[in-house]
Amino acid sequence: MNFQARGFQTAKDIDHPEACQDAWGIDLSTGIAVIADGVSSAIFSQQWACILAQAVINQPPNPYDPTSFGAWLGQQRLQWHNLVGGIDTSTLAWHQTAKLASGAFTTLLWTHVAPISTPEQGKPETYRLHGFAIGDSCLFHFRNDELIRTFPLDNSAQLEALPVVLGSIDLGNDHLMQFASLDIECAEGDQVVMATDAVAE
Repeated sequence: MNFQARGFQTAKDIDHPEACQDAWGIDLSTGIAVIADGVSSAIFSQQWACILAQAVINQPPNPYDPTSFGAWLGQQRLQWHNLVGGIDTSTLAWHQTAKLASGAFTTLLWTHVAPISTPEQGKPETYRLHGFAIGDSCLFHFRNDELIRTFPLDNSAQLEALPVVLGSIDLGNDHLMQFASLDIECAEGDQVVMATDAVAE
């Protein structure tokens, strides 16, 4: 596989780049890319986004198997709990302390691109792209500079709805977290752009 990738990140307030709640990762050796858009109104969402993004790179979950995914998510929640447990929360404002019980939240979008094992003879090598999404981070698939599909949303109006997000604490609503999935064929020279909702819009 011969992939090229670039990543860009910016905060909502360019004067405070440390306030960015997002995380992303790319592993060219495995063809995996991921972005997680932390919810800024929650607390310690950047840490949660980083944990999930790194976990997808290290060992992607199986979103088709609720039991397996639940176990994977539980491991990441434990990591977040241990991380936050080591943070001095005594300096937090009262409204920040109140958010600790609900935990952090983030969207999650990742893709896996791999060569098709038996390409047709005489044709350029093709690839299989699998995508999985919780929330409103978006994927754009370009071919010859033309947008040919978006995922998981179809238009910017859908960004007005509150997205489903993954929480760092089990609040009893995990059954609502159903992944949107994408399974398409792509070709050499295609471009795949992954973006948080703010950029996607």
